[in-house]
Amino acid sequence: MPHHLPPDPHRTGGKAMGQAAGETMRHYVTIARLLFKLITVPFWAPFFMASGMKERRRIRAFILEQIGDRPIGNALIRDLTIAWVEQYPQDYPNGQRGLKFDRLKFRFESVAQIIQQRRGY
Repeated sequence: MPHHLPPDPHRTGGKAMGQAAGETMRHYVTIARLLFKLITVPFWAPFFMASGMKERRRIRAFILEQIGDRPIGNALIRDLTIAWVEQYPQDYPNGQRGLKFDRLKFRFESVAQIIQQRRGY
């Protein structure tokens, strides 16, 4: 008598049907989330945009305070971004290794570019 019994064909069919049902349910949940977000956009979008504008103003003030009249380069932007992360460690727990750091650096670059355009460099 073998120690391993052959697999039951009815059992494997039920397993595949269960996996297919779970996959279908995940699709329904994804669609429901998307619809919910689209329906609620008029309510959460103003708050989202206002917080972004507020952070850009804080970054602009920080940049102007740190650099004075010096021209802005890539090395200076990176140093300013690192100084910002050191000033607000609670917002950036991974420091320079996190994805938030790359997003912050991009935001610093865009704000610095606007500052340079206004200065006429």
